[in-house]
Amino acid sequence: MFHVIYKWSVPSENKDAFLESWQQTTNHIHETVEGALGSFCIEAADDPQIILTIAKWQTREQWEAFIDTAKTGPMKNMHRLAQRISAEGFYQLGDQTKAADISA
Repeated sequence: MFHVIYKWSVPSENKDAFLESWQQTTNHIHETVEGALGSFCIEAADDPQIILTIAKWQTREQWEAFIDTAKTGPMKNMHRLAQRISAEGFYQLGDQTKAADISA
């Protein structure tokens, strides 16, 4: 499993639009790009303009094949609404998390 952590600087006036764009973009990528397994989104506790999106991929190679066109393709609107500060890849070594219902 391969994860990519994207760090974004999102102006407060763009936050709602960015989150909506991220959700639509993630769903589209997951449904149409081989190896894409979705992502989740978190906000920095001390700076709400810093948002991380963590994407899960089957392999690094699948992500690399996708990312060459992402900025001008599926992720274009996200780049319009926020500045991507970084994107860094990680191999998963383990996972001891449990699924939780966060709707409460």
